[in-house]
Amino acid sequence: MMKKYLVLIIFFVLLLNACSEQTEETTTQENETKLEMVDSNYILESVDNSNVVLLDVRTEKEFSEGHIPNAVMVDRYSALNENGDLKSVGELEFLFSNVDKNKEIIVYCRSGRRAGLAAEAMTKKLGFENVKIYQGSMNDWNSKNLTIEQ
Repeated sequence: MMKKYLVLIIFFVLLLNACSEQTEETTTQENETKLEMVDSNYILESVDNSNVVLLDVRTEKEFSEGHIPNAVMVDRYSALNENGDLKSVGELEFLFSNVDKNKEIIVYCRSGRRAGLAAEAMTKKLGFENVKIYQGSMNDWNSKNLTIEQ
């Protein structure tokens, strides 16, 4: 009789443990933000769309050397403290104040790395909801000899 209870207790402990692990994985997945990646064709269709903001997060020097037409610039590095951490939410809100949260935002940089970091900060820290990343960014744009503004 005691053996049956022991087996039953072990079974319930294993069951509870399995359920708690599954809940933890689900919660982690729910907290992750999935950002849509777009290509140059999508950008070409969006360049003149007033409901889309093309956000260049390269440095001012890189931006002045050439950028996608109609893009606005927010230097991603100006969003960081000296130690490399993101600035406060208030400072970030000021930095991104010229970017309309109600529009579709397509973030790009030179290769895509800074764009991904900026897009993540915009969605997680500032509450932007419709943010996409231009996969390949300026490297891709330039390799296709597409129009740039200076």
